[in-house]
Amino acid sequence: MADPICRWRNPTPNTICELVNALPHKVMNKSDFRDHMASNWKGDFFHTPYQLACQLGLYYESSDNIYYPRFFKDITNEDAEKYLRFWIQHYYVPNPYTKKGFHNLKRPVFIVKSIVEIIEKSNGEVNKNDLFFEIFKEEIQNSDILSNVIRNYSQVIIIEGDCIKLNKDYKNIMRMFDRNDKKTFFETFDLNKNDFKKNNSLNYAIQTIFYGAPGTGKSFSIKKVLQGVSKDQIIRTTFHPDSDYATFVGSYKPTMKLGHRYEANQDKTVLLKYPQEDYLRNKKQGEPIVEKNIEYEFIPQAFTNAYIKAYQSPEEELYLIIEEINRGNCAQIFGDLFQLLDRNEDGVSEYPIKADADLCAFLQKELGADSVGITGGELCLPSNLYIWATMNTSDQSLFPIDSAFKRRWDWEYIPIRYCNTDWKIIIGYLEYAWINFQKVINDKIQNATNSEDKKIGDYFVNVKNKGGIISQDLLLNKIIFYLWNDVCKDDEGEIFRVKIGNDETDVTFSEFFDEANKVQKLQGWMNFLGVNPIENDEAINYDISYSEEENSQSNREYLIDDKVFLKTDLAKVVFNKYIKKFNSQTIDELIQSWERVKNTANNNRNKATTHPITNLITDISGYNQYIERAETEAEKEGRNPQEANKRASNRWEKIDYNGTSLYVWKDWGDLTTKNKGNMESFVKAVKEEWGINIQVR
Repeated sequence: MADPICRWRNPTPNTICELVNALPHKVMNKSDFRDHMASNWKGDFFHTPYQLACQLGLYYESSDNIYYPRFFKDITNEDAEKYLRFWIQHYYVPNPYTKKGFHNLKRPVFIVKSIVEIIEKSNGEVNKNDLFFEIFKEEIQNSDILSNVIRNYSQVIIIEGDCIKLNKDYKNIMRMFDRNDKKTFFETFDLNKNDFKKNNSLNYAIQTIFYGAPGTGKSFSIKKVLQGVSKDQIIRTTFHPDSDYATFVGSYKPTMKLGHRYEANQDKTVLLKYPQEDYLRNKKQGEPIVEKNIEYEFIPQAFTNAYIKAYQSPEEELYLIIEEINRGNCAQIFGDLFQLLDRNEDGVSEYPIKADADLCAFLQKELGADSVGITGGELCLPSNLYIWATMNTSDQSLFPIDSAFKRRWDWEYIPIRYCNTDWKIIIGYLEYAWINFQKVINDKIQNATNSEDKKIGDYFVNVKNKGGIISQDLLLNKIIFYLWNDVCKDDEGEIFRVKIGNDETDVTFSEFFDEANKVQKLQGWMNFLGVNPIENDEAINYDISYSEEENSQSNREYLIDDKVFLKTDLAKVVFNKYIKKFNSQTIDELIQSWERVKNTANNNRNKATTHPITNLITDISGYNQYIERAETEAEKEGRNPQEANKRASNRWEKIDYNGTSLYVWKDWGDLTTKNKGNMESFVKAVKEEWGINIQVR
């Protein structure tokens, strides 16, 4: 049986209010939304209530795990009743939240519209159960709940017992939808496209400043709110220190135009023509002479363009978006328009102002002299003109906004949500979770500045790759530069220090650019901050392969973290595991540690049956010496030195560590009893010294 609507409760204004007022009123990541509902809902919201909330179009969760609410503030029962009337006219099934049935429907159907069409064809009234079967092509559950909401809120359908009929005509436009498209289902109930939004009681205020720390997604939040709004209804501008009234409203500017040349001849103005053919201009004899003339005309800017569009399309909302509003001098930019920002309860300017002569003439030309937009030569903001702005709180020192200007705006704080849980910072071979770093560094910034304004937001860096990877160069040039230049410019806080081994020292910004020590410095900085590398198997690159010839020499398998490797795979895998456990060592410390393992392995070996380990790890100098010895021995024995060079180099795995090339031995033999013992003593030493467990199969 099909199930067109959830049975948790009847959709009523009280139910709508209970759900809406418990749901978050901000866009946020899925995990924060789940935490919010765990604290603000009595019982298990995600057992059944969530299904009705989604079917009512009150929120949805996107494929990238972002929560989007329908309403951005608490609502009243009156608001909820208006919404229910709008919702039932647009509700269709199947949709992403109808879990059962509807397999016989070729496409989703609008329930109310389908009812109206069937009743109109019958020229009267029909049996409710027969009608539902005709619409859904099968029997349905919860028909009583569906009947209640249709009866109470459709405004066009009367249900009396099993009889259903119309009380007036109903008009709607059928659209095609994918039943599994959550976003389309959510946007079907978009109030931007109906008069219900005009009073703005359920959405952001008509003049709102979205503010927060850098990178919190202020512009992104506006973009999401306006998702689905036509680009023709959105006008953007950005304030900067050189912005003024002329760049915001408009002014007369010289323009180049083509015109005919005339000459005064006694009492007449004569049109001049080419006396002969002009090959350079491709003009024939007798054609009028065309020349370029400079004329002055009023060139409108963002405010005027938005003002005109709002009056030309009074049934549509027009959004004027001002980016970085506090980077410009608002008093200078708005001028006397400041007075228009006082709006009455209908969203219209409380105190119209006289337009200057140039602006007045232009508006009368564009809107008409009798337009209400320039009645009596006065300007007045209409109720469909929304002015939204963004403000980076770390830039307040540029042009402070006075209290009189602030009072005329609603303020919407965009918090840091720590939502990019899959982003990673990669330094050398180590990976660090972005949000771990973000939280630690923001605590440091808070302690250093005693302010949240300079904290690093979720989108402070623009990660364009699909893997969410922040390279060490991006970290250095974007984040560390910001910390050095903006946060710590007055030596505030303990941020610029590195910890390598047990040594902790100060570090300057320029020292990070020493190529020989860049990786070591950056990892040491992370170590000082207390940001640990990711400790999981996925952080290790197991995609290591050697030739079949190399691995065919081995008949033993080795397990690390339940992954199987042959002998030649072990060098890089063990090295990666090692540097994740001991990530701040110098080159000398690392080589000494591996030498200790070699010594431990040799001490543990069966000296009667196995050879000692002679090679384990070396630097470029030791590697070159080994290659030279191999070539020399080949020459003495009459073998090809080049072939000897190739075989010798294949016995080492080259690894870059903090900008330095190291070479790890990979030519383990495990066929003979001697070499097998050699390998097994190494396995025991690695576990004893480093706690890295290698199982031999």
